[in-house]
Amino acid sequence: MLSLRRGSAPIRPWRALVLAALMGMPLLGPAAAEAEHGSIRVVTPQIRLIDGILVDVNASALRDSSNLRLAVMPAGSPDAIADTTAFADRSTPIRAARIRLTLPGGPTGRDEVRLYHIPRFGTAFVVDVRAPVTVMPGVAGAVLARDLTREAAMLGPVRFEAKYRDTPVRVQAQFLRARPDNEWDGQWFGGMAVPNARQVAVLSLGIRGVVPDANGSSGEVICLMAGDVGALLRRIAGLNPGDAVLVAGNPSSWNGATLASPVLLRNCRFAN
Repeated sequence: MLSLRRGSAPIRPWRALVLAALMGMPLLGPAAAEAEHGSIRVVTPQIRLIDGILVDVNASALRDSSNLRLAVMPAGSPDAIADTTAFADRSTPIRAARIRLTLPGGPTGRDEVRLYHIPRFGTAFVVDVRAPVTVMPGVAGAVLARDLTREAAMLGPVRFEAKYRDTPVRVQAQFLRARPDNEWDGQWFGGMAVPNARQVAVLSLGIRGVVPDANGSSGEVICLMAGDVGALLRRIAGLNPGDAVLVAGNPSSWNGATLASPVLLRNCRFAN
């Protein structure tokens, strides 16, 4: 314990701390303790490209900080945030608490889940703690469902429609579920979404349990598929939530009332 004396009379502890600060002396005891940090545990350290990243986070020690955000970055990339707008779009805000959540995955290869925050009295984001995760390669030439929905939000419905109206693409994602007809939206079926089909199967594709982005989108793609063939229906019936699926179709966002609305795949079909 720091003990300063003036003559023979001891100086009270709080006065000793003030004097130590004025004299440039290091503070000892509780006042000198290092700042506490949060923690991140990646539940599955190796994932498929189509998966989300399930994490357990303890950010309780950062209650004096602001703008706590989780971001998935390539390992070894700079910590500094050059474009705060893009960072806000690609990161997930959290509270200074214990929490479990599923983040959208990162690029193929060695990545990190980073906990960013702006310290008290600070003006820039810093990394408090990080945890490694490896993302395995996906299907070459196929776009991720979540990337397709991000592109739709960025381009807007007119430019997005112009880009993909006559350009079918392959889309890779997790199977979420087959939607019953009482959940269908009439806007999904405009413009001959499934030409010449007497029956239609509606599949939800995306990432199970993922946290919605800044626009409220969970990255969902609606696959509108002709359901006239028994073999096709049996294949759909054999799918379980989380199974990998590869489909092809013409993306459209004309149905979208908001940026959170799913992207449609018109004339959708299995591509493998």
